[in-house]
Amino acid sequence: MNYDARIEKIEHTFQGEAENWDRLTRRYQTRYDEMLGDLLIRTRVPKSARILDLGSGSGVLAEFLLERFPDSRVTLLDISSNMLEVASRRLSRFPGRASFVQGLFETMPEGPYDAVVSTLALHHLEGDDAKKQQYQRIFNALVPGGHFWQGEYALASHPDDSAHNEQAWSDWLVEQGFSNDEVLELKERVRNNDRPATLTDHLRWLDEIGFTQVDCTWRYIKFAVFGGRKPL
Repeated sequence: MNYDARIEKIEHTFQGEAENWDRLTRRYQTRYDEMLGDLLIRTRVPKSARILDLGSGSGVLAEFLLERFPDSRVTLLDISSNMLEVASRRLSRFPGRASFVQGLFETMPEGPYDAVVSTLALHHLEGDDAKKQQYQRIFNALVPGGHFWQGEYALASHPDDSAHNEQAWSDWLVEQGFSNDEVLELKERVRNNDRPATLTDHLRWLDEIGFTQVDCTWRYIKFAVFGGRKPL
């Protein structure tokens, strides 16, 4: 499946899941709220901050950011118009503080931003070069001293450990009430749609691009929170 066809399929999937995304993502994702909590702790911004949320989905993270930073403004970018519609309704209690952009990561707004955040999104980019290019766009869009943090699906350094993590995730899905057939269907979806990289590669790319204070601050099975800061 070529890149355009895969992205079109991903968009179609998220268009159909938008109204139920809050419930679904907590079933798919191990310790989702714990991951978001760590991501929020890492996001440090000044008053009246501008924040970009890449692959914002239904606006769960954006809502937490607007609550945590009362003078901030958040731009939400997502490929799915239905996801952005759900997010718009969710964030209607923050008039004038949220804006919505439908598009691909490659067409992200230029900024400048005090922080860029993302959850379970950039693993959809095709290949290592596309991920490194996206990190460069993020770096360029940040103000000096700005932070980038993401909660992401990341592979282990060794294939054996990644296989172990995949089995642990399958076991967790069964504990959540998924049938064996549903687990197989979801794993097939992951194989077709996702292009994850190893956590060590992600951290190395961020360092090579120029981020400082690069770190992984939370990890459980195959999901991790990591990022860094643009130098002053």
